[in-house]
Amino acid sequence: MTLEFKLQAWPIVLNTLKIAWITKKAFFNVISLPTFILLVYSALIFKYANNIGFPLALLSMGVLGIGLSWLAIICHRLVLVSDFKVYNNFDFRMGVRSAKFLGMLFQVFIVVSLVEAIVFMSTLFMFNRNLPSIGLEDVKFWIKLFSHVVGGYITARLSLVFPAIAIDKKVSLKWSWVITRGNGFNMFAIVCLFPLFFNFIITMLWRENATDIENAVLSIAMFFVTAIEVIALSLAFKEFESFYSQ
Repeated sequence: MTLEFKLQAWPIVLNTLKIAWITKKAFFNVISLPTFILLVYSALIFKYANNIGFPLALLSMGVLGIGLSWLAIICHRLVLVSDFKVYNNFDFRMGVRSAKFLGMLFQVFIVVSLVEAIVFMSTLFMFNRNLPSIGLEDVKFWIKLFSHVVGGYITARLSLVFPAIAIDKKVSLKWSWVITRGNGFNMFAIVCLFPLFFNFIITMLWRENATDIENAVLSIAMFFVTAIEVIALSLAFKEFESFYSQ
């Protein structure tokens, strides 16, 4: 496939921030309750994980994954289906979408993990073979960072499957890889670099011996930052859909 369309990352970032501000009330009304439920549920899991046994803990984490997928799908559909208007979030297909979303997330995780491991080991081998006198401990950090950047690029190229699943479009990882050809670095900017700014701020606000209230506030902030990231990915998906539907 020859891709003529060129995605513009900067306008999408600006539109994401604008939309997040304008529609903040709609987003808050829709995701506040599921966010609160997921926060309480995840806090209980991490508190009692050692006491409930591995099988039950694994099942609980699976339920948490379904819940997080549900929340992501809600955010995607607010952008792609309902145009930021409240819709019926509890139709029976949401469970199916969440399972597909979680399954696709697992596939992306496996692919990216394998790519990062191969890049890390091959790069480390190259340094170890060609520069035996160099202190590898000093460069392992940069090698690992490089492998994470490559993994982020792969993730960005594959990430269009998530908004597609949210609107019941039958897609695959290959489909997302092909459709984003020629726009990989713009997708990387939207999916990886744009969220990095918010995540850095929140990370800087974390501190040791924080109170439960502080941890709860920062956890809520993480959920809303994730919602902003979903808006950006949804807008990118709309750009691709608009071009190819012509």
